Amino acid sequence: MLNRTKSFAVFALVVLFLIGVLEVAGRILPIQVGFGQSITYLRFHPVLGSEVDPNLATVSHSNACFDIKAIAINQAGMRSSREYPLVPIKEGPRIALLGDSFIMGREVSDGEEAAAAISRQLLEGDALNFGVPGYGSIQQLYTYELKARNYSPDIVVLAFLEVNDVEDNSDLITAAAGWGSLRPMFDNEGELVAPDPNAWSLIMNRSSGGDLHYSLRRYSYIYFILDKLIMRVRRVANRTWGVGAPSQEAGIDEDYWWAKDNVLMHAGVYQSPPDPVWQQAWNDTELAIERLNQMVTKDGSKFVVMLLPSTGSSYSASLPERYADVIGEEMPSDIDLMYPRNRLRQFTAAQGIEFLDLNDNFDRYQEINQPLLPGFYYMCDGHFSPLGHYVTAHSLLDRLLEKGWVSEDDMANPEQYKSDDYLQVSPEELLGPEAMDTIYNWARVYEGGSRASER
Repeated sequence: MLNRTKSFAVFALVVLFLIGVLEVAGRILPIQVGFGQSITYLRFHPVLGSEVDPNLATVSHSNACFDIKAIAINQAGMRSSREYPLVPIKEGPRIALLGDSFIMGREVSDGEEAAAAISRQLLEGDALNFGVPGYGSIQQLYTYELKARNYSPDIVVLAFLEVNDVEDNSDLITAAAGWGSLRPMFDNEGELVAPDPNAWSLIMNRSSGGDLHYSLRRYSYIYFILDKLIMRVRRVANRTWGVGAPSQEAGIDEDYWWAKDNVLMHAGVYQSPPDPVWQQAWNDTELAIERLNQMVTKDGSKFVVMLLPSTGSSYSASLPERYADVIGEEMPSDIDLMYPRNRLRQFTAAQGIEFLDLNDNFDRYQEINQPLLPGFYYMCDGHFSPLGHYVTAHSLLDRLLEKGWVSEDDMANPEQYKSDDYLQVSPEELLGPEAMDTIYNWARVYEGGSRASER
């Protein structure tokens, strides 16, 4: 009996040791893509659904390929170490940036996000960062109405991310993804439907550790991998037997291929033409942008819709394989990766809205500098690295100078925009050796040092 107990104890110690080794290896070796995120830096808002908690002062954010210890949050809930008076005391332009996590920039250190890069180029002006992770166009409309307009901005920029900003404005697609009514939506009459505080409480419970599954998935590499394997088995079961689709409880027609998988769901935005669910999502998105334009124009400010690049990321490139894996057949011919860009361009032209497609300058920078994969993003996360924020900030300033909305006298170095010198700055010069190694050593492991343009 004693020998059996000792053998069991030794076996248990060996198992625990192996688990510890795997957990450590999962954090050291580049063999995972991130565990998931906490959203405890957010709090419920009765109109917006969520907002950055201004009582925190700083928040942190880490993943497998970055570790941001302290992100400054001011008393208005903006990402900034500065407090801004409601009435500008500087003579230069005040620019309000509306957007989601790509604008807030939790993946980069203070001073590296686009708003900070813009502010450094303005002698007397400011760029105010109203980005909040997870926000859609309807939330950005009400962010301007409730918050940003109080600061009397001269220019309002709506940063638009095609891969999720349209779906974020649809209650049906959001519900199909299992997120509940976390965001404000429009009803059939275009009236506001407030977010559900109960849905928010559920998500916060998951994020703060009240839900064991989500806590283990966020903090345990082994559990994270096992959960991904289980989800893959469920996808196969759904494809084979039609069970387990995330859309079933939401009342989505099971014939919609995008509703069969939470990751594949993002691809619905590329349908040309859209099915009825996505067409309504597009209609509500365009209604939000139209109303925002009217409000900004009435306030005497300039308005820009800025399309952030996402087709350069790994998501769109992996769509055919993902579709075949989930559905069991080739991706349909009605998928057009240019559809969101073309639709947004046509819509803004019809509304008389200034439209800035950042894909053009991102492509130019890539041709000139040939950055290593993952280019402007993080391999483990998919958000902008400091390089993505740099090109975003300078491309926007270039357009504002071109339009005459910002003058040369407002700028610290306007000459760099006349000759596009800002596009000539190499990643090595911009980032430095330490950041280069942190961001691109993952690319060297995965792609053998391939340049982004080779993909």
